[in-house]
Amino acid sequence: MNKRGQVSIFVIVAIVIVGVISLLYVFPQINVFAEEINPTSYMRDCIKPELEDIIYVLSSQGGYYSPTNYHRYNDNKIQYLCYIGEDYKPCIIQQPLLKKKFEDEVIEQITPVANGCIANLKKAYDSRGYIIESVPSEFEFKIGLDEMVFVYSDPITVKKEGTQTFRNIEIELESKLYDLLIISTSIIQEEASVGDSETLNYMRNYPDLKIVKIRREGTTIYEVSNAITKEKFSFATRSSVLKNII
Repeated sequence: MNKRGQVSIFVIVAIVIVGVISLLYVFPQINVFAEEINPTSYMRDCIKPELEDIIYVLSSQGGYYSPTNYHRYNDNKIQYLCYIGEDYKPCIIQQPLLKKKFEDEVIEQITPVANGCIANLKKAYDSRGYIIESVPSEFEFKIGLDEMVFVYSDPITVKKEGTQTFRNIEIELESKLYDLLIISTSIIQEEASVGDSETLNYMRNYPDLKIVKIRREGTTIYEVSNAITKEKFSFATRSSVLKNII
């Protein structure tokens, strides 16, 4: 190869090197974290399965992770959301803010899980020579019309050859739980008012809705479900015993 050819190759190689260095300077996140852990993906993968399990347990137990006043049915402790110990009287509402109670229960149960995920994330980065910074955070969980959202809003900063900050890590779950909780609240209000609830009216107005009412031992168990998403919310009431005799 003549000198002119060698010079051409060197020029091309130099241009490529300069180009790569320029990209790293302008967009350091492109290469600094290549083939490394992504905090957003890691946190989602770590938290989501546990979050889904917690939601399932709460939905099976009247919105309580550890029910206090409950009726046992099919190995589940189903919380009374409307209750009275006397006969022939409407029940007294035990949980007027059902949606908020559900959200608060999720946060209480998922917080140690999420903190554990953050601790494990730090260990994983430390083993690769990175420095990871995060601040203690309060997590958020909201039940919306068509989805549930878990949010970790405080930044996670990763440092090595460059710095990258991750904010507002969200886990979104498609869900119709909002409707189930609102309808359950309405049923509870009926129980407290007249001692029973006419569930057929709800199913006429909501084609995707299914309500099963199970009466046993003076207790009524409601299973409120969505036929499309297969989600189900179960709770118990104890009102006038008269309705269980008719």
